[in-house]
Amino acid sequence: GRTEVIKALLEKGTDVNEKDDCGRTALMFAAINLHRDTVRTLLEGGADVNVTANDGATALMLAACAGDIDIVRALLARSADVQGKFITTGKTAGMLAAERGFDEIAQLFKGTEDRAKLLVGGYSQKMNQPRLEIMEETTYNRDTIFAGT
Repeated sequence: GRTEVIKALLEKGTDVNEKDDCGRTALMFAAINLHRDTVRTLLEGGADVNVTANDGATALMLAACAGDIDIVRALLARSADVQGKFITTGKTAGMLAAERGFDEIAQLFKGTEDRAKLLVGGYSQKMNQPRLEIMEETTYNRDTIFAGT
């Protein structure tokens, strides 16, 4: 992500929740592309974690698809809706994480919404901590991510 550019745009009053033609926001793109710093900047800038795209996708669902537990926790800490579903399949973020083999993320969604919030309690600053492993930057396109969702 281009965090400094985003900060400058937010300072100029850019709508942090503006959508593209498919209803996607900058937060959604940052989540699916594993840009933790950009996600944090957008959240600090007032991004709405529960905006839905035309297909029902939310930033939480996309982060769960991408397999980034730190981004998932950050979104849950901001009260992301764990019950959101893709319009075409009815799948939630937890279902998507489980079917992609992201077991640790899927565990966050076991049980009720309150349980999911409890599991991430105290982790809202998690994204501020550097991770030891090196992340390979990946760009996803809509066809790759949503095939079979």
